[in-house]
Amino acid sequence: MKFMIALAVLVACACAAPQAPVETVRFVNDIQEDGYNFAYETSDGQKRDETGTLKDAPPTEDNPNAKAIDIVGSYEFTSPEGKTYRVEYTSGVNGFLPKVTIV
Repeated sequence: MKFMIALAVLVACACAAPQAPVETVRFVNDIQEDGYNFAYETSDGQKRDETGTLKDAPPTEDNPNAKAIDIVGSYEFTSPEGKTYRVEYTSGVNGFLPKVTIV
């Protein structure tokens, strides 16, 4: 019985061991007058890419020359179980529209 308890403690300690620090391996932040590009990738496999474009929005009484940003992007990460998830999304006048897939 003592062996089982010692083994359980050993396994718990091994699982709780600190992980290596995550480093940024790629970073893009390009802001222009009519939009932007943003991206990063980390050493643990996280990825994000996003492009925003300034567009004309539906006019309102208060703002007949309204503008809005249309966004198209994606991000990707690996779960603790080892599955890689990818979320592709758009965002704009129709709201935030995500699509999730397991890679």
